[in-house]
Amino acid sequence: MSKRMFLFIATRETPGPRTLMMFFWLLTFAILVNVANAETNLLVNGNFETTTYSDWYCMGPCSLAPSDDARQGQHSVQVTGRTAIWNGLAQAVSFSSGERYKITAYVKLLNTANNAAYQTVGLMEKCTVAGNSVYTRIGQTPLIQPGDWYQIGGVRRIADGSSNCKIYVQTDAPADYLVDDASVTHIPTSAWAEWSEAAEDRIDQIRKADINIQ
Repeated sequence: MSKRMFLFIATRETPGPRTLMMFFWLLTFAILVNVANAETNLLVNGNFETTTYSDWYCMGPCSLAPSDDARQGQHSVQVTGRTAIWNGLAQAVSFSSGERYKITAYVKLLNTANNAAYQTVGLMEKCTVAGNSVYTRIGQTPLIQPGDWYQIGGVRRIADGSSNCKIYVQTDAPADYLVDDASVTHIPTSAWAEWSEAAEDRIDQIRKADINIQ
């Protein structure tokens, strides 16, 4: 015997706005990866193969050192000696305000620092807007355990009037970690507009679709 139900939520004809918004941003990140990958990485030494870190630096107290434990290539960077959750690896980035960027990195925790089984690790942005420092979470990955590589980051539209921007890694507690394969790539406005129209059409199709459960 088969039953018919609407995709996402069985008891409603249409999914709620929060469900659709979450799905929209998941599609955004997944589909725009190929567009952004064709662009130039705006970060200097994003693969950390150069073991002198003239462009990378510490936000607050920390130490940077090369590591042979790499996700790709020969090296990653090891970040230790942090005393606060916002201390850690950072680099200044020349963004164009109003434009969108895919901003990602891979992180491996070496410990959790607070005896927790997991930590949430994210990429943050700090920019000056109208003379004030503005902090924005680009994206975060929850339930990260030591010993494995995890991707962090997301797609971000830079606020109008932004300047003096930098990105940095933030964790729940001042744990030690490795970073590899960091990148900031521009998403052309034309590609975003074309994708947005196609994504809205696709979401509308999925919202109205139904599935069979055996």
